[in-house]
Amino acid sequence: MDGGMVARQGAAGAAVAVAVRPRPNVMGATAHDGGCTFRIWAPFASAVSLKTWSGGAVAPIVTAMAADSAEGYGNACWSVFAPGVAAPTSYRYVITYNPPGQPPRTVERVDPWGRAIVYPNWRPATRDDSDARSLVTATEFAWQPAPALPDWREAVLYQLHVGSFVEPAAGSADPIGDLIGQIPYLERLGVNVVQLLPFTEFASALSLGYNSVLPFAIEHDYGDPNDFKRLVAALHAAGMRVLIDVVFNHIDTDEGGRLLPYSLFQFDGWSTPDNSCGVFFYGGDELRTPWGPRPDYGRPEVQRYLQDNIAMWLGEYRVDGVRFDSTKCIRLRQGPCGQWCCGTDIGVERNVGWELMQNINRSAHALNAQALTIAEDLDGNGAITSPADSGGAGFDAQWDTDLQGSVLRAVTQAFDANVDVGAIASALERPFERDPWRRVIYLESHDQAKSQRVPAQIQPANPTDWYARKKSMLGFGVVATAAGVPMLFQGAEALEIRTWNESVPMDFTLERTRAAYFRFYGDMIRLRTNAAGRRAGLSGAFTHVVQANPATKVLAYHRWDRGSGIDDVIVVANFSNTSFPTYTIGVPYDGTWYVRLNSDANVYSDQGDFGSVNGYDTTGVAIAWDGMPFSANVGLGPYSILVLSR
Repeated sequence: MDGGMVARQGAAGAAVAVAVRPRPNVMGATAHDGGCTFRIWAPFASAVSLKTWSGGAVAPIVTAMAADSAEGYGNACWSVFAPGVAAPTSYRYVITYNPPGQPPRTVERVDPWGRAIVYPNWRPATRDDSDARSLVTATEFAWQPAPALPDWREAVLYQLHVGSFVEPAAGSADPIGDLIGQIPYLERLGVNVVQLLPFTEFASALSLGYNSVLPFAIEHDYGDPNDFKRLVAALHAAGMRVLIDVVFNHIDTDEGGRLLPYSLFQFDGWSTPDNSCGVFFYGGDELRTPWGPRPDYGRPEVQRYLQDNIAMWLGEYRVDGVRFDSTKCIRLRQGPCGQWCCGTDIGVERNVGWELMQNINRSAHALNAQALTIAEDLDGNGAITSPADSGGAGFDAQWDTDLQGSVLRAVTQAFDANVDVGAIASALERPFERDPWRRVIYLESHDQAKSQRVPAQIQPANPTDWYARKKSMLGFGVVATAAGVPMLFQGAEALEIRTWNESVPMDFTLERTRAAYFRFYGDMIRLRTNAAGRRAGLSGAFTHVVQANPATKVLAYHRWDRGSGIDDVIVVANFSNTSFPTYTIGVPYDGTWYVRLNSDANVYSDQGDFGSVNGYDTTGVAIAWDGMPFSANVGLGPYSILVLSR
C-alpha cells in the first residue's frame, strides 16, 4: 500500500516527516491524520490514479494508487493516502483496463462510495455533467442527545418527499433548512416517524427519487451530508424517528438513453457481450428490471457495497430504519410483467437476491438492534418478514396490500350495496406471521398519490365534496385504528387532491383553509399514539372483529393490548350512507364506554355539512350480542367512524 508523508512535531520540537499508510478496510474517501485515504474496488483495472482539485485549482494533482485489499472486497482494491487533502477537495479516479487482444482503455470515474458530487461545468442552459467529480466531505457533526423516541408499536409513519415538502423563502438556497422549518407542521399533525423518499444522487434536477445513480451520494440539489445530518438531528430533537428509502433493485446508468458519465456503468472499463453494464451489474436476463439495470448480487463485493450503504445510513447519519423499494425485483427476475417482477429466482442454484436481503437485515440489526427494516414486496409473502436464521428474508415489516386494498375498494364504491365489509374484517384479523407489527398499513402511498389521490378516486368530478371528505376520513380512520404500523403520504391530512409529482410542492395553506379536516387527522393520530392516555389498546397487538354486517355495512372491532378492561377500545365504522341514531353492537365489558372520536362531528367539516349524529357515551349491559358477553347501543353517522374506550 502506498503511503503519504505528513509533518509531525518531534521530541525537540522540530517537524519530522512521518509516513502515513492508507487506513485499512475503508472505502471511498476517509479524512484522517491531516490527509485522506482513498480506496476503490476495481477488479479488472491494471492501474488506477487519483485526480484531486483543491481550492480553486484548475489543473489537478495526479497520484498513483497501489493495489490493495479490504474486508469484503478482497484483493481487487486500489488505495492511496493523500496528505493535505481535506474537504471540500473534489476528485476522480483514472482507471486503466487492458482488454484481451485490444489496446489499453482509460476511463475517469467518480467514487461509487462518495458522499457528495459536484458538476463544475454545469449551467442551466447546457446541463453539462461531463466533468462530474466526487467531493471529500467533512465527517464531524455536533450530534446532540435526542429525547426519548417513540416505540415502533406507537409509530405513525409520514411519507415525505424531500424536494416537494417545502415552502421555500424567496431566493432560498437551503432546501433542507426549508424542510426543517416545516417540522412544526408535523408536530401539529402528531406523526412521530418521518419516512424520507429516496434522496441520493439522481440524473434530473427534479425526481421522485427512484432513479438513483449513486447510492452513497446526497442529491446535490438538496444539499450535502451535513445538511442531512441537520435534518435527522432536528427530527430527533422533535421526538420523531427517521426512516429512509433505498433502491437496491436497480441502479440507474442513463437518462432517457443518454449514458451518465458519473454512473457505475462499466466502472473499471470491463464489459463483455453478455454484460454490457460492467462489474457492478448483472448480464443476461438477470440485468433487466422495469426501471433500470440490476446490481449483481451474485458478486460478494457488490453485496458488500449495498450492505456498506445501509451501514452508512445507520451509522454516519443515525437514521432509525430503512424501507427497501420493490424487494420483489431483488428476489425475482422481471419475467413477463410490466411494472413489477414475476420471473424466476435471481441466481442459478440459489436465490442470491434472497441472500442479499438476509445479509443486509442481519448486518443492519447487528449495527442497531432497534432499527426497523421494511420491505415493499406487495406479494403477501410471510417469508419476507420471517427471521433470516430460519430461512426468511429477515425484514421487520412489509407493506400490507390486503387491508389497503379492501378499505380503498370500500370507500371508492359508487353503490353501498357493493361494499364488502367482510373483506376488511378478514384483513384486520390476518397480519403477517400472526404478528401485526410485521405489517405497514396505509390507505395511500406515494405510488397511489402519483396516479390519483384518494378523494379524487372517490369523487373524480368533485374531490372535495361531502362524499370525498367523509369517505377519505373513514378510510384513514380504519387504517389508524387497525393493528400494524400505520402510514400516510404527505398531503392526505389536508385533503390534497392534486396528483403528486416531484414538481408539485406541498400546499401548506391547506392546514388553514381545511383546518377541520386537518384536525380530524391530528385527533385520529393522537388517539393512535395514545398521546392523552387511556387509548393504549390502539397500540396493542390484538384485534377481534365483533361485527361485519353485510346488510347494514357496519363493521365493529375490539382492539386491546393487555385487555382485561385495562386498555380496551371499540371501533365502529359505518360504510353506508345511512344514519343509525341507535345501533347495537357487542362489547367485551359492561360499564361506561366513552366516545373518544366521532368523525361525523361537525368540528371535522370545514363546510359545516356533517350530520353530527350523536355518537354518545354508552353503557355495556349484560345482554350477549355478536358473540360478546355484553352489548351497547351507539349512534352512527353516514360514512363515519366511532372510537370508544372505557
